[in-house]
Amino acid sequence: MSWYCIEKINDKLYKISEDKHWEKTNMYYLIGQKRNLLIDTGTGIKPLKAVLIEIDNKPIDVVLTHAHWDHMGNIHEFEQVYVHALDLEWVQNGLPIPQAYIKEMMLKDVDEAFLDGFTYPPMYHKKAQNILEFDFAGINIIHTPGHSPGSVCLYDHRNEILFSGDILYEGTIYCHFESTDPKSLFESIKCIKKLNIKRILSGHYNDPEIAIINDLHDIMLEFENEKSLSHGSGLKCKESICLQL
Repeated sequence: MSWYCIEKINDKLYKISEDKHWEKTNMYYLIGQKRNLLIDTGTGIKPLKAVLIEIDNKPIDVVLTHAHWDHMGNIHEFEQVYVHALDLEWVQNGLPIPQAYIKEMMLKDVDEAFLDGFTYPPMYHKKAQNILEFDFAGINIIHTPGHSPGSVCLYDHRNEILFSGDILYEGTIYCHFESTDPKSLFESIKCIKKLNIKRILSGHYNDPEIAIINDLHDIMLEFENEKSLSHGSGLKCKESICLQL
């Protein structure tokens, strides 16, 4: 029984999901001509690199959509790791939250059968680089702050696919933590609305419908019109998405 669920989207793109974890974190593996691209590295409960090598064994560049524990758990396995400058310190020096809390969240409700031999992974990468140094054919990096200061989306402009990280997914978008910024998130969603998008591949759960962009925009606009687009303003929902401020 494998920890990872692998879906071949096309010959150049694979979705790798931790569907047995309560976070149901998704990673994406893009196959290039000389190097491959991994978007996020998951929770770190199970090693990841060997799984990728079985798919395609070219050298791997890693881009983190943001520096949160459930998306950077296996960064120690990779040499080339890129993140936006505003999240770079968290990746290079570790997250500013207790290791005990991260471990509790990481192992929550995980079947013990998957924890044989588990060791807590290094949640930092001293050689992580500014994402300005990253380049991959056909992929645009879009700074979309709000969920974290350095959150990014990746946009495959040739296939009109948005890799949305945690700014957009089915379920509840959490924007009430101290490190989040509701107003920045609203500006990021406005930016995303301008793109031609045929498919959204998100950081958690199932692939959302394109309409979810407008739904989140409308929720945030309602908060703004009420002059309450700020922490502590509560929860609003529309169709398959909610926003917690």
